[in-house]
Amino acid sequence: MPEKNSFSIVDAIPANLGAYREECVLRYTDGCVDPETNVLRMAELIADSYCRQKVLACHRIVSVLLVYDGNEEAFLASLQSIRQQSYPFLEVVVLNMGEHLLGEALRLSLEDDSATQVLQGEVFTRLPSVAKGDYIQWLLPGDLLEKVKIEEMVVVLETHPHTTMAFCTGYSPSVASHASSFVPPHFALNADEQMEFVIGADLRHNLLRYGLNIASGLSGALFRRNSMEEASWLSDCFIGSRPMLLTIWMKTLRDDGVNAIFAELWVRSYIPYWSADTYILYRIEWYYILEKALQQGLMGEDIYKEAMRIFGETRLRVAKAIEAEASPELYEAYMSLDVLS
Repeated sequence: MPEKNSFSIVDAIPANLGAYREECVLRYTDGCVDPETNVLRMAELIADSYCRQKVLACHRIVSVLLVYDGNEEAFLASLQSIRQQSYPFLEVVVLNMGEHLLGEALRLSLEDDSATQVLQGEVFTRLPSVAKGDYIQWLLPGDLLEKVKIEEMVVVLETHPHTTMAFCTGYSPSVASHASSFVPPHFALNADEQMEFVIGADLRHNLLRYGLNIASGLSGALFRRNSMEEASWLSDCFIGSRPMLLTIWMKTLRDDGVNAIFAELWVRSYIPYWSADTYILYRIEWYYILEKALQQGLMGEDIYKEAMRIFGETRLRVAKAIEAEASPELYEAYMSLDVLS
C-alpha cells in the first residue's frame, strides 16, 4: 500500500472525459444484479488470492531443465519464456547433452547469469546435485511457456499434496502444420473440463493402448522432485537431445498416482510439426513398449492385439506420405516391423 500522504494534488494530470460520457452508463445482464452471486464470486477471488500468497510464502524452488540441441534461435526463445514467468523462485539448468556444443559466446553469457548453470557431456551424473528445486520443469528448445504456467501448476501441486505431477493438454504451433498426419493422436480432456485429476494407471493405459501423445509434450509437465529421482532423472529417456515421450510417461505415471491435468493452452512452439523421422521414431518406440508390456504381463493379449491393429492400420494409411520425406533406412525399419494380421 502507498504510504500516507505520498500523493500530492500537483501530481494530477487533468483529463477530458467528455468523449466517454455515453459509455459510462451502468448496464447489467437481464437488467438485474444478483448480490449473492457477486458476494460468492468475490469470496472465491479472495480465497484464491490467499491460497497463492500462502504458496508463494513457502519459496518452493522450481528447477527448469532447458535442453540445448544446436538450434540457438529456438533455445534463446525458450530461455526468454522462462525469464518471463510470473513465478519468482526459478533456477535454470542448461543441459547440453547432444552432439551439438554450446557456442563459446552463448556459454559465457549463460554462466554470467547467477540463476543459470550449464552442464555439458554426461549431464545426468551431475544433475541430481546441481538441480536444487522442489519441482522440475523440463523445457525443449522451441517450446514457449505462457507466463502463468509454472505458477498455476505449483499452486495446484502445493495445495493438493496427494498429486504426483501436473501437465497441460493445450499446445499450439505458431505456424500451421502441413503434415498433421505425422503427429500421433493426442490425449485431451473433455470439452467441458478445465482441470481434472486422473489416476496414473488409467492414463498410462490409454496412452499405450492407442499410441496417444500428450500434446504439450515434456514441456507441458511439472514434476515433483521425487518423481524425477524415481525415474533416474530420465537418464535413459533421450536419444541425444530428443526425448522418447512414451517411455517418459511410462516411467513417471505411477499406478496409484493422481495427476492434475489442465486443458489450458500453456505451451506454444514455432517448430510447427514433427518431421517424418521424428514421427517414425515415436511409432517405433510405441511398438517396442507394447511388446515389452505384453511380455511383462502389464497388458492383456486382447488389448495388445487391438493396439497392434491400430498400429498397422495407421502405418498403412500414412505410408506414402512418410516415404516421401523420411530417411530411407528409418522408413524401411519402420515398415519391416511385424504386425498382427
